Amino acid sequence: MILVVGGAGFVGSHVVNLLLEKGPVVVYDNLSTGHRGAVDERAIFIEGELSDQQRLTQIFTLFPVHTVIHFAASDSVNEAMGNPEYYYENNVGGTLALLKVMRACRVRNIMLSSAVMACSEEHELLQGQKCMIEQMLEVYTKAYDMNGSVLRYCKNTSIQGSVSGNPEAAIEEPGNRGFNNVSDVANAHVLVLEALEREKPSFRMYDLSEVSSKNIQPELRWHTEQNLNEMIEDAWNWHENSKC
Repeated sequence: MILVVGGAGFVGSHVVNLLLEKGPVVVYDNLSTGHRGAVDERAIFIEGELSDQQRLTQIFTLFPVHTVIHFAASDSVNEAMGNPEYYYENNVGGTLALLKVMRACRVRNIMLSSAVMACSEEHELLQGQKCMIEQMLEVYTKAYDMNGSVLRYCKNTSIQGSVSGNPEAAIEEPGNRGFNNVSDVANAHVLVLEALEREKPSFRMYDLSEVSSKNIQPELRWHTEQNLNEMIEDAWNWHENSKC
């Protein structure tokens, strides 16, 4: 069974839909940015905070979870700049709490979905904080004989627009290097997850950007499938169907 933390968000909910075709999924989300309505009814949904070690322990005790996908790190520039204490508590502290509970419950597979945004001083700060989480995951998994993967991709206007309620924003920067359809990104997550569960113990980094996608394309045979219009349609449909 797979636990998806942050699985009620835009990318996370798409990944959950794909995973449900292969087996049972537990979704854990505090719904601060995600939507309960975005979670497929076939998934087991539990509301809670990433830093709640007691609740996480209950999940690992109740369900035979063998792998975790981590979408729950906040990527809000406003939070990172305006309220860094919350950001560090949720992202760094929450990720550490998750890793500690996984280690205690002997759940050894974890994949980090690491979305970043580009092109401003504020975004560079946010990316620096994300790199801290990635580094922590790498050091922790290697030290405690766990199996970890990180998938980096650009959270461009297509994804950002859907969350903010403006899917049309997807057309603003069609030349962006990281311009990927959410379905393509979701497929990449599944490929990385499958590779993660095949190779133990190990730590791998993958990237969907144009510059470094050579890492994932030949190794995992990932490729894009959808065009700009389909991407906008996905963003619009998710936003409309996920309203509370």
